[in-house]
Amino acid sequence: MAPAVIPDYSKALDQPVQGLLANIFEQYFYNDMDGNLYRLEICPIKGSTYSGAVIVYKLNYAKGDEYPEYYAGKVFSESQCKISAADEALKLGIPYESEIQIARYVFKDMDIEMDSGRISGKQIRGAFVDPDYEGVHITKHVYLTLMEQHGTVISDFTQSIAGHKLWAFGVCKWGVVKLYDDNQKQMLVELLPRGDTPVNGVIPWSASTLTAQEQEALRKGHWELGNLRHIVLVLSNHHS
Repeated sequence: MAPAVIPDYSKALDQPVQGLLANIFEQYFYNDMDGNLYRLEICPIKGSTYSGAVIVYKLNYAKGDEYPEYYAGKVFSESQCKISAADEALKLGIPYESEIQIARYVFKDMDIEMDSGRISGKQIRGAFVDPDYEGVHITKHVYLTLMEQHGTVISDFTQSIAGHKLWAFGVCKWGVVKLYDDNQKQMLVELLPRGDTPVNGVIPWSASTLTAQEQEALRKGHWELGNLRHIVLVLSNHHS
C-alpha cells in the first residue's frame, strides 16, 4: 500500500507502548531548538505486531541545577554536535531530577530491493509527540538516528495529512527520499525537495474524500485522487 492520505486517519500513540524490552540503543542529545537535554532509546517490543519502538525522554533538572543545559548549549555552539554537547554536559556530574516521556514511535522491519541487493529498513507505523514539543524537531532527530543506526527509514502505507506534510516538506529536505514500488520491488525516482511537478510523472501520494481546505495542506502536484497501493517513501543512506 502507498502513502494514501486520509484526513481522519490517526497513528498517534496516545498511550505508552506496551511490551517494551530492554533497550538495544541509548543516546543523550542536546536540542538547540529549545535548549533542553533528552534521552533517546530504541527498544524491541515483545508480543506485538511491531518489532520495535523509539522512545524519547526530556531530562528535568531541579531549580538551581540547570547548568548542564546551559553548558550543553555552549559546547554545541562550538561543535555543532548534539551528541557530544549532551555527553560533555552529563560529565559535569550534576544529576537530573527526573525525566518525562515526550515522544514515541513504533516500527516494523520491511525489506526493500535495491540495485545493491535486498536491505532491511524500519517502517514507521505509528508516532506520538507531546503537543508541547511538536515544534522542536524531535521527529527529525529520531528519523536521522534510525537511519544512522539501521540504514533506512520507510514511510507507512497510509498517512495522515500531518504525516504527508512531514515527508513532503520535512523528510525530503533531511536527505534523499526515493519512491519505492512494492509491487515491482524497485526504486522509481527521487522525491524533489521543492517544486510542484512530480518527477517523471510518478506521483507518490493518493488522496480521497478531502475537503478543499485539506487539499491545500497537500504538496501541490504530488498527489492525485484515487488509491495508490504500491508505493512507499524511503529515506536511506544506502546507495541504490
